[in-house]
Amino acid sequence: MSYVLGLDAGATKTLAMIADYHGHIIGTYTAGTGNFQVNGIEAARNEVKKAIEGAIKDAGITKEDVTAAFYGMAGADRDKDFEYVHQVVEPVNPAPKMSIENDAVIILKVGTLDGVGVGVVCGTGTNCIGFNKKGDRLQVGGIGDLFGDAAGASYIGVTAFKRAVRGWEGRGPKTILYDMFCEEIGIDRLIDILDFFYRGERGIVKFSELTPLVFEAANKGDQVALGLLREVGEEMGLTVNVAIDKLFQPDEHVKVVIGGSVAQKGDNPAMLDAFREKISSHHPNNEVIVPTLEPAFGAIFYAYDLVDVPITNEVINNLKKTFRDN
Repeated sequence: MSYVLGLDAGATKTLAMIADYHGHIIGTYTAGTGNFQVNGIEAARNEVKKAIEGAIKDAGITKEDVTAAFYGMAGADRDKDFEYVHQVVEPVNPAPKMSIENDAVIILKVGTLDGVGVGVVCGTGTNCIGFNKKGDRLQVGGIGDLFGDAAGASYIGVTAFKRAVRGWEGRGPKTILYDMFCEEIGIDRLIDILDFFYRGERGIVKFSELTPLVFEAANKGDQVALGLLREVGEEMGLTVNVAIDKLFQPDEHVKVVIGGSVAQKGDNPAMLDAFREKISSHHPNNEVIVPTLEPAFGAIFYAYDLVDVPITNEVINNLKKTFRDN
């Protein structure tokens, strides 16, 4: 039999899936970050290789059985970045037919199947990429906070930390985030985080992992947490509006698909409500979609396209039924 490989490499994890041509997922494997911008080309390649080989082993097949592969890669932004990403993927790719795109593109595919619309990532980082019916492609943001990005778990965690400190000192409104962060990190005062830095243990504190606490605080009515989530939602809505303005006609119906761990697993509606409101205020004829499927499903869909396998409702239902997150 023949199989396809779909892979989603983000700033935190890399998920690989193996599926047959009928939509049955027979192998999965999760490795570390496959984003070369985070840990370099060689380390990213090792994680991508680990995910591919793990999924193939889990499926009980050989790499020669994989006919097509699609890679959704965080960090695939500029043309030069694609050169680096090819250095990550090509040496470990098992399939004769393969293609690479940014991870925002596989999120768009999950929600639209035809890949037309705007895809937004809100995971560890953020990105926004759109395609119109003519195939024109546009990316808005996605390069990092130095270049104006203001969304994703890393941004939310760092910003919430700063606002917690400011509130404790009196330079801003008080927030329950201060005590929550102290307990999570295991320190009495947030300023004592400096001790980790001085000991060369900066990596012990992962600010992105503070983001679930922001949602928890928002659920308790904390205004600082709620305000931050609304700001992030509005910022992502702004990037979508820019993409729609440049790719679509004013009255054209546009599908907007938002995915990633923060967007899909955040358990307070403030961020997504603000996201929808920002888009609708500028482009009323839109449809915001938050997929229930992992973004890696979009990579599977694109891999099917490479070998002309139609993505029927039966195939999609089989994928849903047979997926298991390891």
